[in-house]
Amino acid sequence: MLFRSFPSHDNVQCVCVSVCLCVCVCVCLCVSLSVCVSVCVLCVVCCVLCVVCYLLVGLIGLVMLLKDFLLSNLLINLAIVGLVFGTNLTYYSSIEFTMSHLYTFVFCTWFLVFLKKWTDNNKARDFYWTVFFFSFLVLIRPVDGLILLIAPFFFNSFKAFLERMKMLVKKPKMILLSFLIFSCFIGIQFLSNYEQFGTIKLNGYTNEGFDYLFSPKFMEVLFGYRKGMFMYSPLMLLIIPAFLVLFIKRKYFGIGSIFVFVVIIWVTSSWWCWYYGGGFGMRPLIDFYAFFGLIILLSFQYYSQIIRGIIVLFSIAFVYFSQVAEYQYVNNIFHWDQMNKHYYWHVFLKEDSRFSWYPHLQIDSETLPKKQYIVTGK
Repeated sequence: MLFRSFPSHDNVQCVCVSVCLCVCVCVCLCVSLSVCVSVCVLCVVCCVLCVVCYLLVGLIGLVMLLKDFLLSNLLINLAIVGLVFGTNLTYYSSIEFTMSHLYTFVFCTWFLVFLKKWTDNNKARDFYWTVFFFSFLVLIRPVDGLILLIAPFFFNSFKAFLERMKMLVKKPKMILLSFLIFSCFIGIQFLSNYEQFGTIKLNGYTNEGFDYLFSPKFMEVLFGYRKGMFMYSPLMLLIIPAFLVLFIKRKYFGIGSIFVFVVIIWVTSSWWCWYYGGGFGMRPLIDFYAFFGLIILLSFQYYSQIIRGIIVLFSIAFVYFSQVAEYQYVNNIFHWDQMNKHYYWHVFLKEDSRFSWYPHLQIDSETLPKKQYIVTGK
């Protein structure tokens, strides 16, 4: 049943672009993993195939989502190129693919695909798939369940959403089956935590929580030099004018998208370790890139030809920067955790190895057994 919803021949152009981009990522994976001489060839091949397949499935889902919103092939192609090469999704699909963000991006994308189909067609099949992908998403990262907040705004009005909810309440078997699907996935997390900790609980973290819930690090998460999303994936800056345009042209969806975006950023910036340790850019927000991309693309159709041309030019520059920044991070020019304003601009677009922080690493002899390192910043 799932494959009945896959792209028809009308979408071949977009799917071909997805395949080409996945081949590029596959090449990057082969290069990056080939240096690991201790890893057997079979493991390398399996890793490459799995990651490329996940990324391909995510991009096909993105194509379907944008198609359902009646966006043109040109815009969809631009979205795929921008998402793959203009954000840190590339890095977490080719280097640190053991982290969850590629996979949560895929499940979040497909959740939105079937949510849109259900809002348009009201078919039970689409509703069950929506619940399935949402359950899998929450299983991987429970906080990603915040994407459910966008559901009312996929309808034409809040009144239409309430009417659909009234219809759903009258179908107890449908609700029960959906609850069972969700429970099966959440049950996996409960059982896993019980095996590890001896208690039944959903949150496996201890002494870690949302310490900044009432003083969230908004600016640091979005514009901070340490890990800010806009500083390391500047293509996402297009979401700012997009909110304004959608608020004017599609007020209901515009208000909803702003609300959901603020909640996502609020919760993300409230975590005790708001910079989320070592990594390239604000990695928790990768999970929602399909949603962010949808907002940007919906606003794009309301721009004049001149504005569109300007945006495309800026987007090309942003893609170039993202690729250079990824190179800098992989080659120890961007530090994995201690970036600041001075160092960010000091190495801005610098690719020479002499700008690497690694040769300037000093080891404190007093804490050598603890392996605590101090970067001098010279």
